[in-house]
Amino acid sequence: MAELQEVYNSIYSDPDVRNQRTFVTLFERNVLVIENANPDLLSQNKELIIQLTSDYAIALSGIGNLSKSLTYFNKAIPLVENSGKEKNINPFQIPLYEVLLWHRGVTFYYLKQYKLASNDFEKLLKNFPDNERYSNWLKSARIIKLNRIGNVFWAGTSLGLFVSILTDRGTDYHITAQYIGIFALLLATTIEIIKFMKKKKLPSGI
Repeated sequence: MAELQEVYNSIYSDPDVRNQRTFVTLFERNVLVIENANPDLLSQNKELIIQLTSDYAIALSGIGNLSKSLTYFNKAIPLVENSGKEKNINPFQIPLYEVLLWHRGVTFYYLKQYKLASNDFEKLLKNFPDNERYSNWLKSARIIKLNRIGNVFWAGTSLGLFVSILTDRGTDYHITAQYIGIFALLLATTIEIIKFMKKKKLPSGI
């Protein structure tokens, strides 16, 4: 425990610790001590590990090392959740939990894992329904998901048109291709309208 406490004190007493690149360097310099510490040994041990791991995940994401940051978000978040269970409280009563979910959601978003990003934003919005930032980022993630679905229907429209041109008019293939093309066009257009309406409600910068 003493060694972990010394590492913790040395990192957070560094005058440049608020610089994310500096924090990453300090953490990685002491990574063996931090990651080999037993979080179940002492409650204080666990708190130190949670704080260090959380800040490292956030710093990694902040400097653009997104994929690696997810590994540490996925370590820190369960630790906070378990800490909440041990204290018999909702983890959202622990301020760090909200911060971690937010940063992980944004990280998923920039990694184009929009479904996972939406899951984190939905959890946040469920607990903080008046938070416009969470609401806007969730809407944006959903719009991008809609865009992917819309691309499928636009492809279906093109395919239907292409097949109808190649086949003889009046044949089953020609009629079927026309129906597919028209149906896909209607769905693609509907999705475009929904996307337009949702985008109008979003602030710039997302």
